[in-house]
Amino acid sequence: MLGASVGMSDQALQHLARVPIGPRGGTIGEAAETGLPVVDEDMRLARQPVTGAMSMWSVPIQGSGGLYGVLSGLADVPGRPQDDQLRLASVYASLAATAIEREQLLHDFTRRNRVLESLRGVLYALAGPAQLPASLETALEALARGLGADAASLVELGPGIAGGSQAGLVQAAAAIGGGPPATDLVAALVGQRADRSWRHGSRTVAPRISAVPFEVGERRFLVGARWADAGYMTVDRSELLESAARSLRLAVERDTAQLAQAEADALRRIGALQRDFIHRLSHELRTPLTAIMGYASTLRATDIEWDVASKRRFLTAISAEAAARLSWVPHSPP
Repeated sequence: MLGASVGMSDQALQHLARVPIGPRGGTIGEAAETGLPVVDEDMRLARQPVTGAMSMWSVPIQGSGGLYGVLSGLADVPGRPQDDQLRLASVYASLAATAIEREQLLHDFTRRNRVLESLRGVLYALAGPAQLPASLETALEALARGLGADAASLVELGPGIAGGSQAGLVQAAAAIGGGPPATDLVAALVGQRADRSWRHGSRTVAPRISAVPFEVGERRFLVGARWADAGYMTVDRSELLESAARSLRLAVERDTAQLAQAEADALRRIGALQRDFIHRLSHELRTPLTAIMGYASTLRATDIEWDVASKRRFLTAISAEAAARLSWVPHSPP
């Protein structure tokens, strides 16, 4: 494909607009195939001569990324260009390769910066004080804006889900710019069978809908987005969607770990309360039992004879101690 030209006739431009790689492409195709400078000293002998040209040379533009193109020149007289002219053309080809690589690096840096800037909004929402699922809507709104999508959604796929059943699923969605309801996107994602063997990376779920699967333990999730335009999935959007899936997976893992920690703390508190209750119960029972045992031992003593009044006093004390402790023991309803 012809990228640029100077001083060429319309016939030459038409001929050089698209040439095959290899000898059938003349000096351009041969230089592209071999990676070496090629000279055709007499175009009149060429299989496909260029109108108005008598000779031609081609120098490949090569860099670290491989072949970027071919730099060529035409002359209206036959013959071979001087060696210093070919060397100068090779220098220009090297400079062109350097400029192409610099432009590619700048484009890649700009693209990645756009991805990171879009991802920052997602991370800011997920790293805030709000716990899942409260922070999901804000994160998904940021993701939809970064993707240029009309909706983004996160759904958890239940085991053995089929027939569109949504019972027990964790769902969150956000619509941007008054687009179609985000619930439609949720339904499309939920419709994917949970027992599918997911591969890493974004995949097309339905026309103009892409999703990335991830797992947390035995739980399976899909984060997806829907676009209104046909050319929805660009490299930037694919990278952003996959990066957002990794961030959401970490957020779910953090939320799961915090929930497990909260449950463990609750169990520890319950254990401490149980131990305290048993300790207090033992203390509350030990004091009256000591008194009851003391009065009973006194009554059973054989070395002394108690009068009726004393015996009645001891038995009254025993009954009172027992009744006082039984009064706070809860009774089952009849």
